[in-house]
Amino acid sequence: MRTFSYPVRIANPRGDAGGTEVKCLVDTGAMYTCLPSPMLEALGLSPQWRVPIKLADGRQDAWGAIEILMTIDGRSLHTTCLFGLPDGLPLLGAVSLEQFALAVDPLARTLVPTTVPMACGLRLDLKQPATSVLPQAPLHHAARVIPVVRAEHPRVHHRLRRRIEHLVLELAPRKLGPDEIPDQLDELDAIV
Repeated sequence: MRTFSYPVRIANPRGDAGGTEVKCLVDTGAMYTCLPSPMLEALGLSPQWRVPIKLADGRQDAWGAIEILMTIDGRSLHTTCLFGLPDGLPLLGAVSLEQFALAVDPLARTLVPTTVPMACGLRLDLKQPATSVLPQAPLHHAARVIPVVRAEHPRVHHRLRRRIEHLVLELAPRKLGPDEIPDQLDELDAIV
């Protein structure tokens, strides 16, 4: 993937100053936004807590962190920022991108708005057997009880699928009586 920089404005959330324009390298591999320490100190900011980090070369450390006010494309939000090395590159990390609901378009070398996945937007389809979602599990009679779960976001879908597979494996060795089915559906509803 080609790298690119994107302009952001950073400011002290408790200050009156207008802030500073910064070109940050967009780095989806970095969890948090990271700016050189002198840049943050010039805004009157000092570390409020420490975050354990692992650098690309495998070294581990703990860097100071603070909440800053960041503006991207006219929209301002508070986001976590790490105090980076004095000569380090300003990085725009994944958490800030998700907070702003922005995705990376590497071909156009820009950030684009995206839809935000929500777990409460799950759809349950109780008419379709679970074998279409869980083909590797020995389902037997339990397949009639466990519904298919579809989630809009792949990570949410994957987590739910793993939990449902676990439930199915617990239920698969035995036949379920009609009186047990509501209990199993209640357990599934608790997951979702």
